[in-house]
Amino acid sequence: MAFDDTLSPPEAAVVPDRLSTTIVPLFGTLFQIKLAAQREAVKVLSNAPDANTMSLFHKAISLLDLIAESTAVPPRFTDLLNRSGHPRATLHRLLRALAAERLITFDKSTQTYRPGLRLLELAHESWLSSDLRSVASADVDWLAEQTGETVHLAAFDGDTMVYIDKRDSSSALRLYSAVGKRGPLYCTGIGKAILASLKPERLDELLDTQELIGHTAHTITDRKALQTELDAIREQGCAYDMEEHEPGVRCVAAAIVDRSGDVVGGVSITAPSMRMAPRLMESIAPLVIAAAGRIANRYSLLH
Repeated sequence: MAFDDTLSPPEAAVVPDRLSTTIVPLFGTLFQIKLAAQREAVKVLSNAPDANTMSLFHKAISLLDLIAESTAVPPRFTDLLNRSGHPRATLHRLLRALAAERLITFDKSTQTYRPGLRLLELAHESWLSSDLRSVASADVDWLAEQTGETVHLAAFDGDTMVYIDKRDSSSALRLYSAVGKRGPLYCTGIGKAILASLKPERLDELLDTQELIGHTAHTITDRKALQTELDAIREQGCAYDMEEHEPGVRCVAAAIVDRSGDVVGGVSITAPSMRMAPRLMESIAPLVIAAAGRIANRYSLLH
């Protein structure tokens, strides 16, 4: 890996959209779909005369989750009946409403349900309007150009993070990762950077709900040890993932914190451990920290 000293940090606050070059696995987590579909689903279901609109909305979103998460083996009506717990009549009504709006499709030949193309349209609109992704795009490009390695941008969402943009490595040996995929906070570079930047009460609240599962032999599964790690991250300004989430993969990450002190996400450089020696990670860290700071500044101007 060689750095290009001729490349200047990006200054533009807004850059051209790169959606056409980004692979979005729409039917994996429904992160963007849920945001865009809420208004449509409420409108669709608000005509139901015998049920609370918001209750039906939440049931519809849960049903979309079940269908979207079962794309490998599309579910039949009986599968959804067993998994959702809805009465048969309610399930029929929800499926009819979702199908009428093209949010799901029904394959008569196999008697199965799949996500509909309307979701693609809604997710596309939501993706275009993603403030963080737009303001970070120039710096994500810059980090990829500087290092030649994979760059990830993630948003902090609830008790996890979700990847919202990515640039692939220029190397022949690349990493498998996907925009739209969620990741744990306690064992990923961006996740640990986010945790270290949270306000104490929010951090305690979040850790109380986290099960520290060992993904690799290097995963930190003890809360006290994790707290020590987070202290070190605060001091150095960045987080290192030393094969803690995936074997053979290392990463350098920094959190994106707005001017009010709220964490909105993070950015990272990721590479196979054979290309990411500890000394190299330390030399990359200032680039990631600087990029995260610029993204935070531009994001804060819009909020």
